[in-house]
Amino acid sequence: MDIDKDQAGHLPTLDRIAAHGRFASVGGDVYDVTLPHNRHNQTVVGVKLSVPLYGGGRTSSRVREAHVLQSKALG
Repeated sequence: MDIDKDQAGHLPTLDRIAAHGRFASVGGDVYDVTLPHNRHNQTVVGVKLSVPLYGGGRTSSRVREAHVLQSKALG
């Protein structure tokens, strides 16, 4: 019955992301990493912002349910 946790479904989230890979390029085109020439390693680090626009009412329903359960528990 954590109402704050249920209400958090409406809030934006910020995640860290990272990826590392190996690729090969010849003349500007990307090829398979098994090519012996022009091999490159690439690492990408960033952030991802997700802003919920509409969740189908699921979050609102859970918040209402949490309020009702809390009212029943208190008396």
